[in-house]
Amino acid sequence: MSNSATFSSESSPNTATGTGQGSVNKAAKPVLAGIAAVIVLGAAVAFFSGQRKGRDSAFRDRLFAARAKIAEELKAQGSVGLEFKKLDVDAKIPEGVKLLKEVAKQAHGTRVGFEANVTLGDLYFDHGNPAQATDLYKTASEMAPSAFDKTLALAALAGAYENAGKNPEAVQAFDQALLQGEASLKGDLLLGKARALSASSDTQQARAVYDQILSQLPNSAEARTAEQLKALLK
Repeated sequence: MSNSATFSSESSPNTATGTGQGSVNKAAKPVLAGIAAVIVLGAAVAFFSGQRKGRDSAFRDRLFAARAKIAEELKAQGSVGLEFKKLDVDAKIPEGVKLLKEVAKQAHGTRVGFEANVTLGDLYFDHGNPAQATDLYKTASEMAPSAFDKTLALAALAGAYENAGKNPEAVQAFDQALLQGEASLKGDLLLGKARALSASSDTQQARAVYDQILSQLPNSAEARTAEQLKALLK
């Protein structure tokens, strides 16, 4: 009986220990499963990140090739300074335009897609086709990778509207650009808005914008310009 009691008392701790280990193992299972899931997720993210980088690199190469082709076709026209002269872009730079449009379509939603649309818009705008540039700048603004890029695209859109004689639309585009809050571009955007208002014969609003520049950006180059242009308003 004594041995039996001794055996019983010695076996109890072992049983308790066994039960404790079982509890630890059961508790560890969901933790280990969670770690495994994180590892799998990390590997998947790394895989897709690598794929994205490879895709973006390919898009970048195609954009470079398109720009090079455009430069080559412009040079083939044999006229110095042709980059900023009126030109039928689709007829005179067909291959470069085709390549650029393909990149813009394939890389839609990426920084390269944004740059392709801006480049194509600039091409039409610089060669006297602002109306064809507006849709491209608008598309670029919608996929801009940053507030600064969006501001630049909207400013370009406003400029294209101005050159196409659509001053009310230009004012709206300048307002949208100002809403992005890029302080470094505020002066130029306000000057553009005042210019478009003046061209729309809205002298009162144009004067108000010039006053805004003088008040909010005192002692700046934009303020000096605003003061000069305000004096010319009738």
